[in-house]
Amino acid sequence: MMKTLSITILIMFFLLPINARAVTTIFDSNSTISDGNAYDTVVVKGDSTVVEMTGGTVTKLFMMDASTFNLSGGDITDEIYCYDKSKLNISANASIFHAFVYGKSITDFSGGSVDYILSHECATVNVSGGVATSVINTQHSSVLNITGGSIPSVPVDGSGTVNISGGTIGMLHISSTGDASGKVNISGYNLSAVPYGGSYGRGEITGYWHDDTYFNINLDNSLLYSFIKLYDGPVHTLTMQTNPAFINTVTPSVGSHDYAGCVNISAERLANCPDVYRFDHWEGDVADANAANTIVDMDANKVVTAIFVVDEPKCGDECHPNFLLADHNHDCVVNFSDMAMLASRWLDCTKPECD
Repeated sequence: MMKTLSITILIMFFLLPINARAVTTIFDSNSTISDGNAYDTVVVKGDSTVVEMTGGTVTKLFMMDASTFNLSGGDITDEIYCYDKSKLNISANASIFHAFVYGKSITDFSGGSVDYILSHECATVNVSGGVATSVINTQHSSVLNITGGSIPSVPVDGSGTVNISGGTIGMLHISSTGDASGKVNISGYNLSAVPYGGSYGRGEITGYWHDDTYFNINLDNSLLYSFIKLYDGPVHTLTMQTNPAFINTVTPSVGSHDYAGCVNISAERLANCPDVYRFDHWEGDVADANAANTIVDMDANKVVTAIFVVDEPKCGDECHPNFLLADHNHDCVVNFSDMAMLASRWLDCTKPECD
């Protein structure tokens, strides 16, 4: 009877529609997703893992560690979740539905289409092209940099920072929570904030981007004026450097970048085993030389260098993990201490029948 039941269940499984069989595929080494490939849930992990998607379909994507996902074609039909220090690059003919960017992950959106992006918990979203059909939202110390593309709505909330120096933005508005504690920095020339009056205090910001393109951004609430800063002036060059020079864990990246107004910069530790390099300080004209996350006021051309030092090696750091199998006390070595811990708990039981 049991054998007949097992065979029946197996037959029923294979008779299920394909979309009813949730399958998770894990990529922990470099891979490609192309035309003709179809995946349910995809998980990308590993600090050096790079996955290229040029076609095909993925229902749901999860990104972990410092992995990279380059999306230049195909469709992600449900949701993307970016965690840790992962990097998502959306370009060309890619199409995605919703993306949620957490931790210290980075999303670059330069082409294709997306319905909704939410950045959270110190994440960064850079928009230089493409079309968003709904909202790009930044919350809780995250940063949204807009230099191009088309976005119908940008909420101002949750202590996030929005830097705008290009693109087409339909409206800035306060989120449904009524929290407009975020900051909006707009860089261009001939800028003006014009209130319309009335009970809602709607208005608009007009001016020209530095490529001479005229823009008009609608405001839906008078409270917004308290959180918007207009940088009406020329563009200057920020040159980012690191010492040692091989370290590349700074934002903006090493090299020269043109900005007007204020720029958020940051530095992250780097594991180059057996050494781990930690941020020590900035050299150059920054708001706080000792803070890994700080601001540069681009009132002139500036050179900023992130200084890193070798951190003292210790058990549990990136190069000396403390999760060895059988290392019960997590001291990075399996020895008699671990055996003693095992012996002291021998035959301990938490199964229901042991109650």
